[in-house]
Amino acid sequence: MSSRRQAVNDDEDTDDSDMIDSPHEGEKVHQQGITILVVEHDMKSVMEICDYISVLDFGKLLVEGIPAEIQNDETVINAYLGTEDMMSV
Repeated sequence: MSSRRQAVNDDEDTDDSDMIDSPHEGEKVHQQGITILVVEHDMKSVMEICDYISVLDFGKLLVEGIPAEIQNDETVINAYLGTEDMMSV
């Protein structure tokens, strides 16, 4: 069994979230074939550093795909920004 790390968790709310301080560091880790699990709400950062995204809403998987697909997905937009019905309340 290999002792080489195959995945890294970079959660925005944990004390060790500085494991990957920058997109450049994340890219170096990713180039080594290591998967990086990023828990982040800053969508600009997510869109810049991730090549595949899984979107959750209250623990339920909404959609998965590349950043361009996620940015334009109606389910994601409604879940995170609300619908016009919700805004008229």
